[in-house]
Amino acid sequence: MSSQGRDERVALARTWARAIGSTVYVPMSAVELHEYLLDLITTLFDTVAAEPFTAAPAAELGRRLVRAKFTGHETLQQSIAVLSDALLAESGSADRVVAMMGELAAGYAEAIRGWTLDQQEEVKRALLDATRRSEAELRESENRFREVVTSSALGIAITDLEGKFLQTNPALAEIIGCKPADFEQRVLTDLFSVATRGQVANAFRADGPDRMITKAELVKDDGDEVWANVALSLLRDDDDAPSYLVAMVQDNSELELLQRQIETLTSKDGLTGMHNRQFFKSRVESVLGRAAPGHAITLLHIDIDNFSVVNHGFGYEAGDELLVSIADKLQRVFADEKAEFGRIDGDEFAVLVENGPTTPSTEDMIRAVHAELAEPVYLGEHGIAVGASIGAVGRLWSTDAVEFFGAAQSALRKAKRSGLRQWSDYDKPEDATEKADFERAAMLAGAFETGEVTLDYSPVVRLSDRKGVGVLAGVVWQPRDAEVIAHDDCVRLAELTGLSVQVGPWLLGEACGHLPIWQALAATANAKESVLRVRLSRAQSADGDLVAAVNEAVARSAVGPEFLQIAFDTSAVAEGLGTAPDNLFTVASNGVRVALHSFRGGPLELDLLAGSEARSVVLTDVFGDVRPPQRSADSALVLGTVELVRAVARIGAEVCVDGVRDEEEAAWWSDHGVHTATGLVFGDPGDVHDMMARFSDAG
Repeated sequence: MSSQGRDERVALARTWARAIGSTVYVPMSAVELHEYLLDLITTLFDTVAAEPFTAAPAAELGRRLVRAKFTGHETLQQSIAVLSDALLAESGSADRVVAMMGELAAGYAEAIRGWTLDQQEEVKRALLDATRRSEAELRESENRFREVVTSSALGIAITDLEGKFLQTNPALAEIIGCKPADFEQRVLTDLFSVATRGQVANAFRADGPDRMITKAELVKDDGDEVWANVALSLLRDDDDAPSYLVAMVQDNSELELLQRQIETLTSKDGLTGMHNRQFFKSRVESVLGRAAPGHAITLLHIDIDNFSVVNHGFGYEAGDELLVSIADKLQRVFADEKAEFGRIDGDEFAVLVENGPTTPSTEDMIRAVHAELAEPVYLGEHGIAVGASIGAVGRLWSTDAVEFFGAAQSALRKAKRSGLRQWSDYDKPEDATEKADFERAAMLAGAFETGEVTLDYSPVVRLSDRKGVGVLAGVVWQPRDAEVIAHDDCVRLAELTGLSVQVGPWLLGEACGHLPIWQALAATANAKESVLRVRLSRAQSADGDLVAAVNEAVARSAVGPEFLQIAFDTSAVAEGLGTAPDNLFTVASNGVRVALHSFRGGPLELDLLAGSEARSVVLTDVFGDVRPPQRSADSALVLGTVELVRAVARIGAEVCVDGVRDEEEAAWWSDHGVHTATGLVFGDPGDVHDMMARFSDAG
């Protein structure tokens, strides 16, 4: 443990000592107390961080608190208040902290019950001693007995066999909320609720047990009911005949309240009162498990669209108020259905419906949700309405709760891809594809570490004479026992996790390391074009560290920057994503040639091209599966594309086409003014040695 960690735990021990110091007296010096609590804290911190996690060790700590006489009425509550905040800050896991506090409370309660029994035995022994000794000894024993009874924090009563009180202590009067004299007109069973009197009455039976510990409900003088641990012992005389009953009462109300609070924390969302995520999943499992085969069940996963607009516009308190209103609205929509509700994330809800004869169709249910959410909620003077994206799944797909819930999440992602206020049902084949992508995306970082991802190049050809004038750098991933994943798919997967921002500098650095080779080949081919080309994704184009990465890569190559062309994602520059516009301007100012790829050629993009430093655009997949020579020359797509190439030329920029498939298509593009192209017709991608051989053969 670091010295800082040790200091933090020492400070926590002092805070804990102050919190419980006023609740109970413990015969320890300040140093001893701090060291004792520090030992408990160390065990708790080790437990919350352990893998695999189990909360069980916390129960022993609860028992240790009782053994050390930390038994004041508020000691446990104060301890949990201090420890839960510290453990949550340490671990960040509310589920683990709640589980541990539950175990701590359970262990404490168990030890308190044992302590109660020990106190009962002490009283019983004192009473027996008092009846068996001489008068002098009797007076001494009675004084000792009276002191034990009077000073005990437990409520103690001695009754005859009919339950009439013979002696009580102040603690019992305090628990019941009455005066000591009030016991003269009562019997023991009067202290208990009707529901639990039978348990106590068993202690008066001649054939009953001599000793019994039970949990019973007391009725206070003000009518409130409290739970208590009650120990009942039957005392016998020298002839073994029953003579007295000793009752010891431990007020358990605070512990019961704390236990209920812990149960609420583990099952309820504190803001809306709905099930929290974990408990809602358990309810899904329960409903699926008990439903008859073929019984229809519908799960809706609801995500409030752009909820951050409310939080940022009106503040988080208004956002919380709106979430409560949304929860109420959802429960109104499904008021006539057998339904379970959960808030499973900040602005995400779930509804599980056990379909009945009158249950609407899924589409009608979703229509009702949209209509209810569209009704404004007034926060002060402002009427606020929200929309939602909704994923829906029926029980048809799975009876496994985890799979069922995951299917609803998949349907929600599909709905969100369609835009705001949309819904979608579950598509199993699409979900399988998406899961495979997510898996590969998560594995990609490791693939870089293990060398499975390497650099490859595609030839760039000048269409007028079919000469190779450069290369397009890319990445290729060869997973173990799987097909090769090409550059475009690698970048798409990297974009899913943000890894593409790290891939960009790696690609630039690796490719520019070969720049002297491409410079020499360019001279051989008499190429005026930038010989090395790199295309950036949206995230890479907007990366704030891009300029530094480009400058470092070019400097290490010891070749002029004009031999490098960097193509920025057009949409990233047009939308002003991150620092994309500034990156393009600065990179161009440093002498690197810049281009715009994924160029569509609308008026705004043409205006962007005209006003930027880019003097080349890249057209990708313009015609889809039908090549331009196979299309009518009068078709709108052909005419529009031809005019786009001319418009780019009028601005003073060149056009490069990506993905040319055959010579006929290459000739068509050349005839219409396109300058360079890439595609399989010009050769497969390869490493630096493949490209060198290809350029040499062409020369």
